[in-house]
Amino acid sequence: MWKLSRESVVSAPGCRAWSRREGGMDTPDLSVIQQPGDAQVAELRNRLRGYNISMIGDFAMPSFLVTHRSEQDELLGGVYAFVRYQWLVIDLVWVAEAHRGRGLGGLLLQKAEEIGLSQGITRFRLDTASFQKGLALYQKHGYKIYAELPCANIIDGRVVEFTDYFLKKDLE
Repeated sequence: MWKLSRESVVSAPGCRAWSRREGGMDTPDLSVIQQPGDAQVAELRNRLRGYNISMIGDFAMPSFLVTHRSEQDELLGGVYAFVRYQWLVIDLVWVAEAHRGRGLGGLLLQKAEEIGLSQGITRFRLDTASFQKGLALYQKHGYKIYAELPCANIIDGRVVEFTDYFLKKDLE
């Protein structure tokens, strides 16, 4: 468990406050914000992006959304993806339960890849959890697992374990 100390707060150049810990070592006085707002996260993200730009130059992260809707305009499936560091990151894939197993997921994935290829992107990545049932679809379309993480969630006091799979496809 993390414990933050506010003992013997002293000023330090460039910092709001520092705490003196046992042994006389100065450490920053840290703030914890539970459920931070978008603006608070954006500040951190913008600082990191500024540093990254100073190291590798400016980079765009174009994104797109591919959807399939019913005649009544009900969303039946979709893919959201963005380009980051010359990888197409397929961030969200969803198909309505009644339309799974009919090829819609594959068509959405294929369209996302076509868009990436049209922009000169030949490497794709995505992740899925074992309970999402997308692993077979992605492997069928040439994606290979490059990492697995054991995960868990607590639901009503019960531990539910699952695996996060990270997959990639390289057409170079």
